[in-house]
Amino acid sequence: MAVMPIHRAWLPTALTVVALIVAACSGTDTAPSTTTSTVPPTTTTSTTAAPTTTATSPAASAPLDPVAVETLGISITVPRDWVVRQDGIVYGHVAALIDTEEGPGGVLFVGFASEDLDIADGGTPAEIADASADLFAEVFFPAPGTSSVTVTEATTIDGVPAHIVERAVAHDDGTTAISRLVLIEAEAGTMYAAFLYEGGLNEQRIAEGEAVLESISFD
Repeated sequence: MAVMPIHRAWLPTALTVVALIVAACSGTDTAPSTTTSTVPPTTTTSTTAAPTTTATSPAASAPLDPVAVETLGISITVPRDWVVRQDGIVYGHVAALIDTEEGPGGVLFVGFASEDLDIADGGTPAEIADASADLFAEVFFPAPGTSSVTVTEATTIDGVPAHIVERAVAHDDGTTAISRLVLIEAEAGTMYAAFLYEGGLNEQRIAEGEAVLESISFD
């Protein structure tokens, strides 16, 4: 598999770019925003004479909400506890952010390739998807390291031809990240959906993000 170096120190850090999205989601208020989960953990308490113990059930995926994106002519299904925004964002026409107070996080964008990706030189869908996944990896995870292709395959999204590429980023400091991008040959124009997340992100959250990519439907 091809390995491409990443050494663009002048690019914004992932936290800086994601912070812009968070700021957009919170409007003009300067106070830190807070998000309260609408699905409190389920607990069970023993009612026997034995010492009372409380057990918390494993975290379950949050309820899903359909999100219409009229500017793209699509809808996507997003977990309700993600932060979704369709204006004032850095890339694309819709962004969905995994809202975590601590630990690894992730962000997902959907937009037109002609607006956000370098496709002037053309190329096959696989080549464009690969270059685009690498571009987003450089923008969001600019620390020195290497980026290698771990997935490249033709697929369909809602019956529309697409190509998916995933790049794993290994930083010199030992941290990792993933850039997963789907290029979709839609009638309204070539679209992309990118899911970027830090290594160590909860597997459930990773599955949720991949499901959002696959949930795109054309109205």
